[in-house]
Amino acid sequence: MVAKKSLWSERSGLMADDEVKALALSIFKGGQWQYVKPENVTFQCLSFALVDWSGYADGDLEQVGAVLGDADTLSPLSANGLPVYFGARIIHKDDWELIVAWLNSIKHAAEAL
Repeated sequence: MVAKKSLWSERSGLMADDEVKALALSIFKGGQWQYVKPENVTFQCLSFALVDWSGYADGDLEQVGAVLGDADTLSPLSANGLPVYFGARIIHKDDWELIVAWLNSIKHAAEAL
């Protein structure tokens, strides 16, 4: 029997603080990494639509906090009026909580200006 692959390394949920901040800022500014709503992942992230998810460990998908589309890989096409990405990044739910906290901090700071 072949062992199933895992989406997560042993360091899951331990994204470096500077990387968390950079991702939050990119999302806020509409930069390279853009938030994709969960219900849109299969048609906005083409690479995800082609993956055989049955080859991954049980419970891995429940650990997904968010999917970020890579704006550097945007397709010239759109789906339902939304951008389509050829590349994306899966964020662990623990890391996503940290990113959301930074997004809220950035949002409050911007509103104060």
